[in-house]
Amino acid sequence: MSVIAKDEPLRQQERFRPPRVPPNLFAIAFGIAGLAGTWHAAVPVLGTPRVVSGALDILATALWLVLVGAYLAQGRRVILSDLRHPVLSPFVSLPPSPRSSWRPAWPRMPSRPPARWSSCSSPSRR
Repeated sequence: MSVIAKDEPLRQQERFRPPRVPPNLFAIAFGIAGLAGTWHAAVPVLGTPRVVSGALDILATALWLVLVGAYLAQGRRVILSDLRHPVLSPFVSLPPSPRSSWRPAWPRMPSRPPARWSSCSSPSRR
């Protein structure tokens, strides 16, 4: 019986435990998405290839999907403890953020304001 008792702690130690995925890792995916947005904005100005921004978009999306899956696989108890954590709790709002909000809106804005706004942005002439 003493042989079985010695093997029991080894079996518990051999059990695979996935690494902890803290919610602040989602900042990596959002940073890559921001870099993709910057490359997207640089295409018309600097003539950079569009494939770079597209590749960064795909990388950010794939990384986000992997992180969401790994974070949710940790279970409800870990997610709830992250919500109560004083440092990690603000980062818990990142996983459910919509993918469409990653790219900034300013690259899609016109380069000049419409004519009706011109009086608002320039000083009045007398």
